[in-house]
Order: sequence, then C-alpha cells, then structure tokens
Amino acid sequence: GRVVLMRISILCLAVIALGACIPRVPTQRLETRAAAAVGIVFEGSDAATPDGFVKAIADELSVHNVEMAQVDGAAISVQKLTDARLLAVKNAKADGVISVLIEIRPHFFSQLDGRYRWEVATLLTVERKDGQRASDSFEVPIVLMFEHERGPDAVLAAAPDIATRLGRLIDSLLVGATGSKTTTTAVQRPNALYFAMVDRFANGDTSNDGTIGVVDPQAFHGGDLAGLLQHREWISSMGFDAVWISPVSKMRTEKWHGYGAFHGYWPYDINSIEPRFGSREVLRQLSADLHAHSGQLILDVVLNHVGPDAALLQEHPDWFHHNGGVTDWKSPQQLEDNDVKGLSDLAQENPEVYSYLLNATLQTLRASDADGLRLDAVKHAPLSFWSRFNLDIQRLSDRPRFLLGEFLDTDIEKLASVWKEGHFTSLFDFPLAFAMTDVFCKGAPVSKIAASLSNDRVYDDASLLVTLLDNHDLPRVASQCGGDETKIANALRFLTAMRGIPSIIWGTEIGMTGTKEPENRQSMRFIDGTLRSQLTDMLRLRRESPALSSGASVILSLDSTHLAVGRVSKEQVAVVCVNQDSTPWKPNLQHHWQHIVDSCAPGVTVHFAKVDLTDREVAAIYEQWHTGKQTRIVHFDAPVPGVRLVGSGPELGSWQPERSVALPADIALPVGAAFEFKWVRTTPGAAPEWDPEANRSILIEPGATPLNAKF
Repeated sequence: GRVVLMRISILCLAVIALGACIPRVPTQRLETRAAAAVGIVFEGSDAATPDGFVKAIADELSVHNVEMAQVDGAAISVQKLTDARLLAVKNAKADGVISVLIEIRPHFFSQLDGRYRWEVATLLTVERKDGQRASDSFEVPIVLMFEHERGPDAVLAAAPDIATRLGRLIDSLLVGATGSKTTTTAVQRPNALYFAMVDRFANGDTSNDGTIGVVDPQAFHGGDLAGLLQHREWISSMGFDAVWISPVSKMRTEKWHGYGAFHGYWPYDINSIEPRFGSREVLRQLSADLHAHSGQLILDVVLNHVGPDAALLQEHPDWFHHNGGVTDWKSPQQLEDNDVKGLSDLAQENPEVYSYLLNATLQTLRASDADGLRLDAVKHAPLSFWSRFNLDIQRLSDRPRFLLGEFLDTDIEKLASVWKEGHFTSLFDFPLAFAMTDVFCKGAPVSKIAASLSNDRVYDDASLLVTLLDNHDLPRVASQCGGDETKIANALRFLTAMRGIPSIIWGTEIGMTGTKEPENRQSMRFIDGTLRSQLTDMLRLRRESPALSSGASVILSLDSTHLAVGRVSKEQVAVVCVNQDSTPWKPNLQHHWQHIVDSCAPGVTVHFAKVDLTDREVAAIYEQWHTGKQTRIVHFDAPVPGVRLVGSGPELGSWQPERSVALPADIALPVGAAFEFKWVRTTPGAAPEWDPEANRSILIEPGATPLNAKF
C-alpha cells in the first residue's frame, strides 16, 4: 500500500541522563568496528517487526561503525519494565560496545477524508558499557492510505524517523568514548566538472559491444567504462578534477519507437551495471584512477522512472503511479505523479520503492567508491522524497557525497527553495546558462548576465552552483554560437571566470555541434585544437587564482554593451570585462578598482591586480553581494496608463506577471545589483500584455538620494 509519512517538529521530548534534550553533536564513528546488542519490542501486535524497520536500524548503526547483533524480541518482551528489558539485552551480548532497546507501540488515532491516522509511540534507550545511559521518548504521526493497513505498515513508515532519532542518541553517548571520532560534514567541491556520456565517449572493450551502428545517431556506438578509463588523461590534462558520467545501470538496450536507448536514462535495474558498459570492477577501477590523480567520480542516477517494458512493471505494479502522461505541464502534481515522455513513474512515497531506490544507490556508491551523484529529473519527484533521500545518503555513507540536482527552471526563488529544502549539495545554474548563451551567442545585452548574477543573494551559497552553457538535453553551445570559435571561447572564458563550479559536456573542447537529440550526442573525437588549448589555459588560470576560484563578486560597471565584474579574495582582485563592441573599452571604475584595468579589448578579458583591501573591506563586499543588506530607493514611473512593473529579482516579481508591482513605485533595491525590467498589463482571464520594447536595465550604484529608473 501507499504510505505517506507526515513529519512534525518535536522539540526536546527526550529524557537524557546528560541533559534535557538530545545534544546536536556531529556524527560519531568508531575507529574500529564493534558490535551492539539490539532488542526490539513490538508491543500491541502479534506480527513480527517488519524487515524494513530492522534494516533501517542496522543501517543507522553502520553509520557509527557499529554492527547490529539483534536479540530475540520475544525473550525480552516477557519483561514488563524498561530497565529489566535493557538488562536482558545487555546480558545477551555482554561484550557489546553499547546496548540498544527499542520499544514501539503503534495505535490507530483517527480517520479523516479517507486517510487513516496512526501514531507510533517510541521509547529508545541506549547504554554504554560504563553505565552511561540516554533515552528518547516520542511519537511519530503516520497517515496511511488504506483501511487494511495496520500497525506493521505504520511502524515501517516510521522507521526513518526512529532511526534518525536513534542516531542522535548514539552520538550523544559516543562523544569522548574511547575509539570514537567525529566525522566531517564538509563535502569536497570540485573545481571543474566534465560530463561524459558513456556510449559516446570511447570504446575501450569491443567484447561488450553487442549490436552497434556508429553511423546511426540512434544506435549504440560502443562506448564503455573501459574507454573512459583509457582516456582519463584527456580529461584531467585540461584541468577537470571531477568526471560526471551518464547512467550505467542495467537498462533497456533496444530502440523504442525509433528512439535510441544508448543514453542510459531508461533504467531497468539500478542495482546492477549494464554489461554493454562494463562491470562494477571496471567502475571501481575508474574511480580509483581518478582518485589517484586528485579527481572525483560523479554517478548519474535515475530515480523518477524506469525504462519501457522494465520487468519491475510486471513484478511490482503497485510501485508505480498509473495516472497516464502529463497533460498540464503547469501542474506540480502531474509533473511529480504522471508519466513523462511515456516512462512509467515510480511512486517514491511507497516504502518498498523508497527502500529499493535508497539501498540500490548506496550499494552502487559503496561498490564504486564514487564521490557523488547527479540526480536526474528533480522536478518530476516530490521534494519530500529528495529531502529524505539526500539526508539518508549522507547519513548512511562513509563520507559526505556531492549531490547535484538537475532542476531545469529559470525561477531563481524556486531553485533556491528546492536546493535548500531538498538538501542538495548543488543544483545546475540554468538561469545563468541561458543568460550567457543569449549574450555570447545571440548578441543579447550584457545586462542579462549582470541581472542573473545579481540574484546570488537569493541562494544560501551561489559559489556551490554548477554553471554550464549547455548539456546533453539542450542545443550545444557551438551550435548556439553558429560555430563561431571566438564566440565559443568568450563564453567559456566567462564561464570559467565566474563564481560556481564550471562544467562542460564531452566534445565542447573540440567545438562539437548539435541542435537537438540525438545530433547533440555525437561520439567523441580526440583531436587537439585551439579551443581545447584555450580551455586548458582558462582552467589553469582559475585553479591558480583565488579571486576566480573562490572570490566574492561585485558588478563594477554596466551599460548596453559593456560589463565589468569584480572578483575579490583576500589574496587577489580580478576584473572580468565583457566588451561587445569591436573597439577597446575603458571602464569607468571607482576607488580601489581604478588602476586595475586601463582598457578592455573586445570579447571577454580578465585582469588581475594586488589591491590593499582590509579584511573588513573584503568582508563588506562578501556581505553586500550575498545579502543585499545595503539598499537604495529606486523610483519607477508608469510609462503608459494601467501597466505594472515586472523584472529580474524577487523585488520586481522575478518576471512573473502575477507578482508584478503597481506603478508608480518606490522600491528599495540592493546596492551593487543589476536589474532588468519592463512593463506588463494584466487583465483577469486574459494573457498578460508585455511591453514590446527590449528589457530596460539599471545598476544600483551607491548613493543617498533616490534613483530614477527610465523606461
């Protein structure tokens, strides 16, 4: 049955020997693996404790390098008092590093609107060998969908919450214990990311080819993990320290309605490796080779759907939503619960489905020793699923993993919310991607980039965004730039000079083209050229420059064809110029920046200087860019009667007509930020009428008096 876990915040319900609330201490992990005696008492039911519940507890213990030694529940449930039960657990395994008693009692609470509310009363008790004890008493509210579901279903749904609370309890007891250490929560962020579609990169083992057709864009071309391993040097020599590879799990291999399956996004079994691509052993070798050369491996996983005719559809029909295809692309529910492009949609809220997805992913991570995951189709699964899944991946992994979500949207506030609530390490920066290709490839005003960068204050930490110019689902940047190598190089130079983690897809370094699938997924050609050489130099410059790799940003100058962006660190200052004219440009820079740049050549140029900024001045630049704390009033007049204001940034409605601002208006906007704007006329029941003129732009410079924005 379908189970939805309703979560509530429960504050300090624990009774702990060392204090009133469970201490929020870092995860404690024993240096040497040890056993723990665990007794589970399932009260008020004759049913056995669900296997999924037992596994959740065992997985939680494993995070602390503790192995579960389960004590027979019947042997301890004959005791009626918690102290007596805990003593029975301890006696069953006297050499256990800790003893754990889990007492659970599910009970039906109420029925409302066809849903069945249950409560799982829980008492956790953990004792160290030296007698120190901690306990936690709480209830987990559960909503079940069907009348026939009973206590065991409620207990299974409550397992993640109970396991998490147990982990905190164990942490509180292991602090300072002999042989325990605190695990770090920091994720190693890449400097630059390279994406390789496995079938299209290199054929290193012809014995696993099967049927291929290298001239057929919809057929397999023979690429495999062995090919990636053999050409790892091609990638790392350019300066990429992380490689993201397309899905390699067992998948459909036959065409479907004429469309090829080579890409890997039609999985059959995410718990095994597709033989065409190799084996777990070769995947492990690739990971080890990258690690040996200071690199990382990012695996692509598909958790939203399965491939056409997957065996799971017949084996577990209840694992899927059966709502048909998406008919309303503006409906969040349809986007999450309906089939996308005919691919059967998994019901992640089903505990069995969740367990399958989580455990298979963890096993692949452990077997490959990969450093992170690229999570496909984030928009098409519930945010509650991503939050739980990402937290569990980090909690159950032996080290922090880089979790990169693909949420294809240009709404920066939505991106920021999904990023934070979904507990991703990073998301792709599609708003900046589209702005860069519009400017460098299509000649759009540079204000489009400035406005996109100025929204960094909406994110918790924009430096963790993965920046890009294209991907395997979009037209290649070379095609968007019409094959003009100068335009491509300018786009890449700006990409590598900005905040975030720059990424490219295979073939960008040789100017590979393609406007749509599968033409944008051609096989790699290993040929040197000026573009690859330039990209190598750009990544070296970024790697060696603290201002480019980790500096704060600030918009220094902006007009219709020119942009200057400052990148500031304690060690160095850089100015990145974008000059869309055919003649040199001398930017009008103020204060510390005046002597850094004398002239900016056409295109994108980067200028460095050593500037004597105090720590306080650098901190002020960071704070203003990331918070927008200092503001200035900007006055907007109504250019024509009955129109409203809309534009970039939350203050101007983020280009959403329903959030537009009545005119005239005086709005406090962050100093140093750039905005694009225009008018819109909204009429109930009718489509918005947009200002036919090009977007206007404004840079909010420091000042005490109001600015006047011009339409």
